[in-house]
Amino acid sequence: MARKPKSPKASSSNVRRIAYREGDWFLIPLRDGSGFGAGVVARVGRRGVTLGYFFGPKHAGRASLVDVERDAPTGAVLVGKFGDLGLIRGSWPLLGQTPGRWARERWPIPEFVRTDVISGSRRKVIYVEGDLSTETATIPIDARDAADLPADGLMGFGAVEIRLTNLLEGPDREH
Repeated sequence: MARKPKSPKASSSNVRRIAYREGDWFLIPLRDGSGFGAGVVARVGRRGVTLGYFFGPKHAGRASLVDVERDAPTGAVLVGKFGDLGLIRGSWPLLGQTPGRWARERWPIPEFVRTDVISGSRRKVIYVEGDLSTETATIPIDARDAADLPADGLMGFGAVEIRLTNLLEGPDREH
């Protein structure tokens, strides 16, 4: 009996590895094809878990580093932990980092809110600095205070693209 040839498997040897680090700026293609949003890598965790701050305005074409970089997270439309597949695959173009300007302390790991889908109760989640998977505390929080915190959880790269597309839609959001 003849053996079936093995199908190629995805492995680290046949996936192009993109090197990125804290402070790197990148573009996120919007799902409606209208342009790009921008993001910055604020922390690199284990197994592809990354913390990012994401910004508008929407850029109709491919923006440059000078067009998107900032010194602080003020104005971020989305903050969260995300999977790095968009960076690894190269579908999120890396723009680089402004030499000598990345200041980790200006881009903190925020406190997050975790909402129980059944009870609706909310808890503030605080992570260990430098470890996006280890919680130092979970504290009950009321709805008013929870509204100001980003949602806890891990977004896939497609979820980031969809959320950013929705946040940046409309002509008043273009640059």
